[in-house]
Amino acid sequence: MFTQSQKHPYIRYGDNIIVFFYQKEHAFKGKEVLTAFLEDELLLKLNVDDQAIRHVLEGFSFLGVFFKGDERSISREKVQKAIRKLTWLTEPGRSESPEAMLKRLNEHVVAQKRFYEIIKPDRQFQEFDTHLVKRINILMIYYARKNVMTTKAQFQSFISTLQFYCEIGDKEKQKRTEGLINEVIKSLQAEKKKKSAQKENGKTPDGTLKKTARAQASRFLKQIGEETEVVISTPGVFIGKTANRLVLRADRKKVHEQPFAKICQITIITNGVSLSSDVITACAANKISLVFLGKDGTAKAILSVPDCDAGLTVIQARMVDTEKSLNLSKRILIGKCRNQMNVLKFYTRHRSRTDPGFHERVKQNLNFMEKSASFISLLTL
Repeated sequence: MFTQSQKHPYIRYGDNIIVFFYQKEHAFKGKEVLTAFLEDELLLKLNVDDQAIRHVLEGFSFLGVFFKGDERSISREKVQKAIRKLTWLTEPGRSESPEAMLKRLNEHVVAQKRFYEIIKPDRQFQEFDTHLVKRINILMIYYARKNVMTTKAQFQSFISTLQFYCEIGDKEKQKRTEGLINEVIKSLQAEKKKKSAQKENGKTPDGTLKKTARAQASRFLKQIGEETEVVISTPGVFIGKTANRLVLRADRKKVHEQPFAKICQITIITNGVSLSSDVITACAANKISLVFLGKDGTAKAILSVPDCDAGLTVIQARMVDTEKSLNLSKRILIGKCRNQMNVLKFYTRHRSRTDPGFHERVKQNLNFMEKSASFISLLTL
């Protein structure tokens, strides 16, 4: 009703809205009025967008579609998201069967086609199909290695039910199927030939240890040595604790579980790994060291139980005395400050009017935390 009262043409879908103005200065004024109404009357806030005001000839995105003149295409952000989703759906090593994977993949492709086909994004659909074919090729090679699919008929059956973004005839689909199968056969033959040559020369094939580890722990974990050192080398793994057992999860799925009593050390050699405080406490109780290594194999940080009496379960951080180690520590502390500041900002975003006293106290604390983060950033050896 408010937007209608302003007499500006607009389109609204859910919480997405776009308003049209004839002059640029009117657009800036209209944005101020709309923002004030949302904040003062509805206690809502517009998402921050540096390009919220644009000329129609520059182009703009709305509901995942980019509009520019007579052109209609999928927005760049949605294209990147679609490519990432296809990669995730076709990731080898997932616990689901080929049939379940194909069902989820087809449902996703069909849903996207239905949403975007009205704008006829042929070029982008071709881009999606090109990426999809590459991913299916990788997936079929993986299935062949694991003996999940062993015959040409199985591969043909698998591809025949695969949905593509662009509509293709039976002959074209048959040609694509044959091309995919031939690529898989060539890759497997080349791999077999390489292994045979290495065996004849008395050499161990490259990557044998890595491939064995992947088979044992779904590519997320390697166990090396008789004393059960746990080595995590894949980004995105979450290290958690269930009862008295270490649990590793990836994409919210459990990929490994092991008693803490059988672990002597946990080594992390990649970025993007997260762990709970319960794991740190359990490591302390079981005298398990947590070691963080860089790509060059040097120790960046070691979390271990201090060598003292009384059975303390406090973790002691021993950093290597280098500038890189100090920078790592500073990033951890500053990141913690920023995270807590964002939490406080979230809880007080609408309290300036409803609870001014609380809002002012939070503001003072935020200023203190900002100064603390700045002080940490200036620390040197």
